Formats: sequence, C-alpha cells, structure tokens
Amino acid sequence: MNTQASPKPRGALFKVTFTNGASVTLTAANSLKAERDAQRCHAGAVRHIRFLRRLDK
Repeated sequence: MNTQASPKPRGALFKVTFTNGASVTLTAANSLKAERDAQRCHAGAVRHIRFLRRLDK
C-alpha cells in the first residue's frame, strides 16, 4: 500500500506587535492571516507586522 503523508503547509514566521507593546510570534500563510490569528490571541490594535523568515521545510 502506497500512502503519502499530506504535505506540510508552507508558510512564514511573523511577529505581530500591538499598540500597547504586546507582541505575538506565529506562523501563517501571509501577513493578513497572521494579523487575524494574532488578534484572536490578543485583543487590541495592531501597530505593525514583521516578516521573520520563510518555513520551507
């Protein structure tokens, strides 16, 4: 039986910083999804989103 493991979702590592100084580091497919996921973890207005690195493997 030949079964292949599902490919790992490719994405990138982002650091989302809020106006109150809090920051969240997470993986996401793009910066918009990173912002959305960070706001689910921490309430507040986002100051900026930084791209840290790609996750190819």
